[in-house]
Amino acid sequence: MANIWVYTGTEYSTEDAVNAAVVARKSRLENNPTDWVVVKELTGNADGWVIPSETLSDSEINNLDATKHYSVAAVFDGDNDLGLTASETTAKVAELRTSYARLIQANQISILYPPSNIDMSGYV
Repeated sequence: MANIWVYTGTEYSTEDAVNAAVVARKSRLENNPTDWVVVKELTGNADGWVIPSETLSDSEINNLDATKHYSVAAVFDGDNDLGLTASETTAKVAELRTSYARLIQANQISILYPPSNIDMSGYV
């Protein structure tokens, strides 16, 4: 039985495969905020925000309009903010990315080693 590498809940049979998964995850963490947040462009003002049903795409989140206000909702940890400026939204998305990366254990690879001298396959 060969070693198995585990990264963000997925098993890989080779070290090259798990390293490729790390590179792909890094790219997603840098470019795909919809993995961990839902951002919506608001209308109205602090006296009464109007929240649309449409959500922003990754590209839109990465290029917010400085003249608008937004809501940010975390997909996994329940955080929800309204009426944020573009710069506040960008900071909140980055903060929630850290929380998401911790949740999925993006900085950890586990290696499962089979027993080296005794065959235990009959028990599992």
